[in-house]
Amino acid sequence: MRYLSIDIMRGMTVVAMILVNTPGSWQYIYPPLAHAEWHGYTPTDLIFPFFLFIVGSAMSLSLGRDRSAYPVKFQRLSSRSLKIFFLGLALHFYAANFSWENLRLMGVLQRIGIAYFIAGLIVLSCRRRQRVLISIVILAVYTLLLFSVDEPFGLAANVVGVIDRQLLGAAHMWSIDGIAFDPEGLLSTIPCVVTVLLGYEATAYLSAEKNRQQAVKTLTMAALGLMLAGYVLSLWLPINKSLWTASYVLVTGAWAVLVLAVLVLIVDIYGKQAWGRCFVWFGANALILYVVSWAWTATYYKFSIAGQPAYDFIYQAFVTPIGDVYLASLAFAVAHILLFSLLAWQLYRKKIFIKV
Repeated sequence: MRYLSIDIMRGMTVVAMILVNTPGSWQYIYPPLAHAEWHGYTPTDLIFPFFLFIVGSAMSLSLGRDRSAYPVKFQRLSSRSLKIFFLGLALHFYAANFSWENLRLMGVLQRIGIAYFIAGLIVLSCRRRQRVLISIVILAVYTLLLFSVDEPFGLAANVVGVIDRQLLGAAHMWSIDGIAFDPEGLLSTIPCVVTVLLGYEATAYLSAEKNRQQAVKTLTMAALGLMLAGYVLSLWLPINKSLWTASYVLVTGAWAVLVLAVLVLIVDIYGKQAWGRCFVWFGANALILYVVSWAWTATYYKFSIAGQPAYDFIYQAFVTPIGDVYLASLAFAVAHILLFSLLAWQLYRKKIFIKV
C-alpha cells in the first residue's frame, strides 16, 4: 500500500537540511536552527536521523518489492552504497580544492552509504525478530565501547574520537574547539545502522497494514515506547548527536516514527494533501537535490566579490534591507529553498527522477 505521507516526509527532511545548511551567517542563527553544543538536542539535531530514517524507508520500498534473487539484490545494494559514499567524498574533494591534504574523509553522504550498506545486509539476511535483536546488540556493544575509556563523553578523550583519529588521521577529520573530532566519523556510524533499520521497519509495517487507522495507533504507541526508553536511558547515557549515543538513537527515532504517524493521519487518512505538494517535488529527487545544494553552497566560497567570499557578500545584501542579522540569515536560507524548489518542481514536472 502506497503512502503519500512517506514522500512528503522525505521532502520535508531535504528542505530542512537545506534550511540549516545555508544560513547567511553561522554567527547569526536562531537557537532552534543550531545544533546542541554537545549533550542534548535541538530540532536541527533531528534532521540527520530523519534523513537516515527515510533512507531506511526507501530501502523497505525497494527491497520489499524486489523479487530478485539474493545475489542481484546484494549487487544493487553494494552498487548504491558505493555510489553514495564516493559521491560524498567527491563533494568534500571539491570543497577542499581537490587537495588530499585538506580532504575530510567522512561526512553526511559517506555515513549514509556505510549505514545503508550494513542495514541492507541485515535486511537481506535476517528476519524481523533477528533484526530487532541485532539492533539491540549494536546499541549495547557500542555503548560498552563508549564506556571503555575513563572519560566516555569528553570531547578530547572519548573512544569515538580516539579510534577515528587512528583510522582516519586528524588531518582528514572535522575540528571542534581545536580538537580533531568528526561528528560523522567511522565508529559513530555503527549505531546509525539502527536508525536506518527503524525507518525500514516502520515503512515495512505501513506497507503490510491495510487498516490505516490502526497503523497510526501502532506507530504512535511505538514512538512513545521508544521515547520513554530513550529518556530513561539518558539518565546514564546522555543524548548526544556527535557520539550518536543509544539514547539519541531511541529519542530521534521516536520523533521520526511520531512525525510519520501524524503525516499518515493528515495526508493519507484525512486526505489533506495539497499543502505537501512542494515537499513531494523534493522527495522525488531527495538525494540529488541535497547534493546540488551542498555543491552550490561550496561554490560560493570559491569566488570573491568586492574582496570577500561571494557567500558573505550576498548575505550582506540581505542584511541591508532587513536590518536584523538573524532574520537576514534565515531569509538567506529560505531564499535557497525557494531556488531549489524551482529545480525540484522542474524535475518532477518533467518526470525526471535521478537515482543514485
